[in-house]
Amino acid sequence: MYIIAGLGNPGKKYQSTRHNVGFQAIELLSIHFNISVDELKCMSLIGRGSIGDTEVVLAKPLTYMNKSGLAIKCLKDFFKVSSSEIIVIYDDMDIPPGSVRVKPSGGAGGHRGVESIIQSLNSREFGRLRIGIGRPETGQSEVDYVLSPFDEIQEKLVNEKLKLLPEIITSIINRGYNYTMSTYNQRISLSEKK
Repeated sequence: MYIIAGLGNPGKKYQSTRHNVGFQAIELLSIHFNISVDELKCMSLIGRGSIGDTEVVLAKPLTYMNKSGLAIKCLKDFFKVSSSEIIVIYDDMDIPPGSVRVKPSGGAGGHRGVESIIQSLNSREFGRLRIGIGRPETGQSEVDYVLSPFDEIQEKLVNEKLKLLPEIITSIINRGYNYTMSTYNQRISLSEKK
Protein backbone atom coordinates (compact mmCIF):
# COMPACT_ATOMS: atom_id res chain seq x y z
CA MET A 1 0.00 0.00 0.00
CA TYR A 2 1.03 3.58 -0.70
CA ILE A 3 -0.21 6.82 0.82
CA ILE A 4 -0.06 9.58 -1.78
CA ALA A 5 -0.50 12.95 -0.10
CA GLY A 6 -0.73 16.33 -1.80
CA LEU A 7 0.09 19.32 0.40
CA GLY A 8 -1.95 22.50 0.51
CA ASN A 9 -4.16 24.72 2.63
CA PRO A 10 -7.90 24.08 3.04
CA GLY A 11 -10.53 26.67 2.15
CA LYS A 12 -11.60 28.65 -0.92
CA LYS A 13 -9.18 31.46 -0.07
CA TYR A 14 -6.22 29.22 -0.95
CA GLN A 15 -7.83 27.05 -3.63
CA SER A 16 -6.01 28.32 -6.73
CA THR A 17 -2.73 29.42 -5.14
CA ARG A 18 0.75 28.15 -6.00
CA HIS A 19 1.05 26.60 -2.52
CA ASN A 20 -1.98 24.39 -3.26
CA VAL A 21 -0.58 22.62 -6.29
CA GLY A 22 -0.34 19.43 -4.17
CA PHE A 23 -4.12 19.52 -3.69
CA GLN A 24 -4.56 20.04 -7.44
CA ALA A 25 -2.40 16.97 -8.04
CA ILE A 26 -4.57 14.80 -5.76
CA GLU A 27 -7.72 16.04 -7.52
CA LEU A 28 -6.22 15.07 -10.88
CA LEU A 29 -5.14 11.61 -9.61
CA SER A 30 -8.59 11.16 -8.08
CA ILE A 31 -10.26 11.68 -11.47
CA HIS A 32 -7.70 9.65 -13.43
CA PHE A 33 -7.81 6.60 -11.14
CA ASN A 34 -11.52 6.96 -10.28
CA ILE A 35 -10.87 7.29 -6.52
CA SER A 36 -13.29 9.58 -4.67
CA VAL A 37 -11.47 11.71 -2.10
CA ASP A 38 -14.36 12.38 0.27
CA GLU A 39 -13.72 10.47 3.50
CA LEU A 40 -12.60 12.39 6.59
CA LYS A 41 -9.80 10.54 8.39
CA CYS A 42 -6.72 11.69 10.32
CA MET A 43 -7.32 15.42 9.79
CA SER A 44 -7.38 14.72 6.03
CA LEU A 45 -9.74 14.16 3.15
CA ILE A 46 -8.87 10.73 1.81
CA GLY A 47 -9.87 8.27 -0.87
CA ARG A 48 -9.11 4.55 -0.97
CA GLY A 49 -8.59 2.66 -4.19
CA SER A 50 -5.95 0.98 -6.29
CA ILE A 51 -3.43 1.69 -9.02
CA GLY A 52 -3.10 -1.57 -10.89
CA ASP A 53 -2.76 -4.25 -8.21
CA THR A 54 -1.48 -1.87 -5.53
CA GLU A 55 -3.76 -0.41 -2.86
CA VAL A 56 -3.42 3.34 -2.48
CA VAL A 57 -4.78 6.09 -0.28
CA LEU A 58 -5.01 9.57 -1.80
CA ALA A 59 -4.88 12.27 0.87
CA LYS A 60 -5.30 16.02 1.25
CA PRO A 61 -4.19 17.03 4.78
CA LEU A 62 -6.52 19.68 6.23
CA THR A 63 -4.14 20.84 8.97
CA TYR A 64 -2.78 23.79 6.97
CA MET A 65 0.60 23.47 5.31
CA ASN A 66 2.87 24.09 8.31
CA LYS A 67 1.31 21.24 10.30
CA SER A 68 1.05 18.67 7.48
CA GLY A 69 3.14 16.23 9.49
CA LEU A 70 0.36 15.72 12.07
CA ALA A 71 -1.98 14.36 9.40
CA ILE A 72 0.68 12.32 7.59
CA LYS A 73 1.86 10.66 10.84
CA CYS A 74 -1.73 9.78 11.76
CA LEU A 75 -2.33 8.25 8.29
CA LYS A 76 0.96 6.33 8.46
CA ASP A 77 0.01 4.82 11.83
CA PHE A 78 -3.62 4.12 10.88
CA PHE A 79 -2.78 2.34 7.61
CA LYS A 80 0.38 0.74 9.08
CA VAL A 81 2.71 1.71 6.23
CA SER A 82 6.42 2.49 6.35
CA SER A 83 7.73 5.99 5.62
CA SER A 84 9.07 4.69 2.29
CA GLU A 85 5.46 3.86 1.27
CA ILE A 86 4.47 7.51 1.48
CA ILE A 87 4.70 9.84 -1.55
CA VAL A 88 4.30 13.56 -0.86
CA ILE A 89 3.43 15.97 -3.69
CA TYR A 90 4.18 19.64 -3.12
CA ASP A 91 5.21 22.97 -4.65
CA ASP A 92 8.89 23.89 -4.97
CA MET A 93 10.26 27.39 -5.63
CA ASP A 94 13.72 26.05 -6.51
CA ILE A 95 12.64 24.57 -9.84
CA PRO A 96 10.99 26.34 -12.80
CA PRO A 97 7.20 26.56 -13.09
CA GLY A 98 5.72 23.33 -14.37
CA SER A 99 8.86 21.25 -13.86
CA VAL A 100 8.55 18.01 -11.89
CA ARG A 101 11.23 16.25 -9.84
CA VAL A 102 11.00 12.82 -8.23
CA LYS A 103 13.12 11.79 -5.21
CA PRO A 104 12.89 8.86 -2.76
CA SER A 105 14.05 10.90 0.25
CA GLY A 106 15.89 14.08 1.29
CA GLY A 107 15.68 17.24 3.36
CA ALA A 108 12.96 19.88 3.59
CA GLY A 109 14.62 22.39 1.24
CA GLY A 110 13.01 25.23 3.20
CA HIS A 111 9.48 23.89 2.66
CA ARG A 112 7.52 24.18 5.91
CA GLY A 113 5.09 21.38 5.07
CA VAL A 114 7.89 18.92 4.33
CA GLU A 115 9.76 20.08 7.43
CA SER A 116 6.66 19.28 9.51
CA ILE A 117 6.46 15.79 7.97
CA ILE A 118 10.15 15.07 8.66
CA GLN A 119 9.68 16.10 12.30
CA SER A 120 6.45 14.13 12.79
CA LEU A 121 7.73 10.94 11.14
CA ASN A 122 11.24 11.39 12.55
CA SER A 123 12.36 10.27 9.09
CA ARG A 124 13.42 11.71 5.73
CA GLU A 125 12.79 8.41 3.94
CA PHE A 126 9.53 9.26 2.20
CA GLY A 127 9.08 9.87 -1.50
CA ARG A 128 8.72 13.35 -2.95
CA LEU A 129 7.18 14.58 -6.14
CA ARG A 130 8.06 18.27 -6.38
CA ILE A 131 6.18 20.56 -8.74
CA GLY A 132 8.06 23.67 -9.75
CA ILE A 133 6.48 27.07 -9.18
CA GLY A 134 9.57 29.26 -9.71
CA ARG A 135 10.68 32.17 -7.54
CA PRO A 136 9.02 35.55 -6.99
CA GLU A 137 10.20 38.64 -8.79
CA THR A 138 12.51 40.98 -6.87
CA GLY A 139 10.61 42.82 -4.19
CA GLN A 140 7.79 40.31 -3.76
CA SER A 141 7.86 38.30 -0.53
CA GLU A 142 7.99 34.51 -0.78
CA VAL A 143 4.86 34.21 1.39
CA ASP A 144 2.84 36.54 -0.86
CA TYR A 145 4.14 34.69 -3.91
CA VAL A 146 3.20 31.16 -2.82
CA LEU A 147 -0.21 32.33 -1.55
CA SER A 148 -1.11 34.01 -4.85
CA PRO A 149 -2.46 32.38 -8.04
CA PHE A 150 -0.30 31.40 -11.02
CA ASP A 151 -0.14 33.87 -13.86
CA GLU A 152 -1.58 32.67 -17.16
CA ILE A 153 1.70 31.39 -18.62
CA GLN A 154 2.74 29.58 -15.42
CA GLU A 155 -0.69 28.02 -15.05
CA LYS A 156 -0.49 26.58 -18.56
CA LEU A 157 3.00 25.13 -17.88
CA VAL A 158 1.94 23.62 -14.55
CA ASN A 159 -1.26 22.11 -15.96
CA GLU A 160 0.70 20.48 -18.79
CA LYS A 161 3.11 18.83 -16.34
CA LEU A 162 0.33 17.80 -13.94
CA LYS A 163 -1.04 15.61 -16.75
CA LEU A 164 2.09 13.46 -16.39
CA LEU A 165 1.45 12.69 -12.71
CA PRO A 166 -0.64 9.50 -13.15
CA GLU A 167 2.12 8.10 -15.36
CA ILE A 168 4.85 9.12 -12.88
CA ILE A 169 3.02 7.74 -9.82
CA THR A 170 2.35 4.46 -11.64
CA SER A 171 6.03 4.27 -12.53
CA ILE A 172 7.14 4.82 -8.90
CA ILE A 173 4.80 2.06 -7.70
CA ASN A 174 5.60 -0.47 -10.44
CA ARG A 175 9.24 0.23 -11.29
CA GLY A 176 10.72 2.12 -8.33
CA TYR A 177 12.43 5.45 -7.85
CA ASN A 178 15.66 4.85 -9.78
CA TYR A 179 13.84 4.01 -13.01
CA THR A 180 11.32 6.83 -12.51
CA MET A 181 13.98 9.45 -11.79
CA SER A 182 16.12 8.45 -14.77
CA THR A 183 13.09 8.40 -17.07
CA TYR A 184 11.06 11.39 -15.96
CA ASN A 185 13.50 13.79 -14.29
CA GLN A 186 15.79 13.63 -17.33
CA ARG A 187 12.96 13.75 -19.82
CA ILE A 188 11.40 16.77 -18.13
CA SER A 189 14.79 18.50 -17.86
CA LEU A 190 15.41 18.03 -21.59
CA SER A 191 11.95 19.39 -22.45
CA GLU A 192 12.65 22.50 -20.33
CA LYS A 193 15.81 23.24 -22.34
CA LYS A 194 13.95 23.45 -25.62
